[in-house]
Amino acid sequence: MHDLAGNFYMVDDMVYSKDSSIFSPAASSAVVYEVIRIIDGTPLFFNDHFERMEKSFLMLGTHLNILKEDLDAKISKLININSNKNCNVKVMVSNNDVKQVCLVYISKSYYPVQKEIESGVKVDFFSTERSDPNIKKINLSYKEQLDNFIKENNLFEALLVNRHDEITEGSKSNVFFARGNSIITAPDEVVLQGITRKYILDVCSDLNLSIIKKKVHIDDLLSMDGLFLSGTSIKVLPVSHVGKLTFNSAQLPVINNIRRNFDLVIERDLSHKRDNR
Repeated sequence: MHDLAGNFYMVDDMVYSKDSSIFSPAASSAVVYEVIRIIDGTPLFFNDHFERMEKSFLMLGTHLNILKEDLDAKISKLININSNKNCNVKVMVSNNDVKQVCLVYISKSYYPVQKEIESGVKVDFFSTERSDPNIKKINLSYKEQLDNFIKENNLFEALLVNRHDEITEGSKSNVFFARGNSIITAPDEVVLQGITRKYILDVCSDLNLSIIKKKVHIDDLLSMDGLFLSGTSIKVLPVSHVGKLTFNSAQLPVINNIRRNFDLVIERDLSHKRDNR
C-alpha cells in the first residue's frame, strides 16, 4: 500500500494501524478497485462506484460478494477512525479461489490548485494499450511505468496512445476534446468508463453540445480548440500543453461551462445522499 495516507486501514471488518502489513495485492490472482472521493464525510457517486465494482467482477466471470450497505458502513467507519472527512478512499477487493478480501484505506490524493484550473496542466503521449480497459483492476507494472514517465517529464498526466497513434484516455483519467460546439471522447469500449466521465457526458447533453465518441488521432489535435481531463480528484481539468503543442483550454467558454455545471451535479449527489442517511 504505497499510497496509504491514513493512520488506520481496514481488512474486511478488522482495523489495523498503518504500521501493520496484512494485505498484499500481488498475492491475489486479480484485484478490483475503486477510488471514491469523500467530501465533508459523504462518499461522492457511491452507487456508481459500487455498480462498477459489480460489473468488473462479472467481467472476470464471478460475483462481488460484498453488500452495498456493508461497504458504505466500512467507509464511514474508516473516515471516522482516521478523523478525515475530506479525502480519497481506495477500496480493493481480491478475487481468488479461496475468498474475497476487502481492503479499505485512505489513499494519497492530489486535488488541483486554482492556478492549474485557471491555466491548465501539461500532458504528453505514452504509447501503450491496456487489456480489458473496462475493468478497473490493479496492474502494478503498468502503473510503475506510467508513474516514472510522468515524473521524469514533469507532467501532470500521460495520454495513452495505441498502435495506430490514436489517443484513448489518460493513465488515471479520461480525456475530452473540444472543437466548436462538439465534445469528442473515445468510444466506451476502448476506455475505462469513468464515473466522472459519465456525468460529464450528461452535462454536455444538457448543454446541447454535440457529443462525438471516436478515437482521436494525434494529428487531429491541430484541429482542436482545447481539451480537458476528468477524474475523481481532478473533476474537470483543462490541459495547456500536449507535448510541444499549446492550448488555451482554460479560457474556452465551453470547457468552463462544463466545469461549472459538473460542480452542480456533485452538489446534487452529495445533497441526495445526506438526505437519505
